[in-house]
Amino acid sequence: MRKILGLLVLATLVFTSCGDDDDSPDYTLKDKSEIIGNHQGKLKITVNLMNAPTKTMETDVRFQKTTTNDNQLNLFTNELGGPIIASDFKKSKDYDFYTFNLANIAKSVFIGNEIPDFYHEWYSIYDISKIELIGLTLDSRAKYVRASNTMSFTYKGMVYIYQKVDGIDKKVSDSNITLEYYDLKK
Repeated sequence: MRKILGLLVLATLVFTSCGDDDDSPDYTLKDKSEIIGNHQGKLKITVNLMNAPTKTMETDVRFQKTTTNDNQLNLFTNELGGPIIASDFKKSKDYDFYTFNLANIAKSVFIGNEIPDFYHEWYSIYDISKIELIGLTLDSRAKYVRASNTMSFTYKGMVYIYQKVDGIDKKVSDSNITLEYYDLKK
């Protein structure tokens, strides 16, 4: 009888301890106020051209609430356009940083005066009429570090260069491109 009672107690303890697996911590970031707003920082743009140096410049990005989903934010940048959906916000276990995803960008088009000067420098053999940033994907999760109040993220994809030929935009070059945003701070 003692053995049966002992086995019942042991079985109860094992069953009870298995229930604790459902109590895993939730690292979802609910308060996004540290991220919402305007951030200024640096942007490093690299293309795979032999004569194209890496371009580093000042940049501004803006995160704002969406009208449809409290778990997402909209990102706007001068270089990529927007809105770009930011989602899946997580806190680190020690609450030192947040990570989140940014949506892929199928295509972003710039024409005429919208085309940054450095593209004209890099592709000087062409009379550029249009550029397209194609298939941009986030290199890794975006990160906001609380101690320094800085954010960083990197997109990689392709840039297509067009010039007018007989009045029609014709693609004349394409290159891999990396856009690295860093030290972004409110």
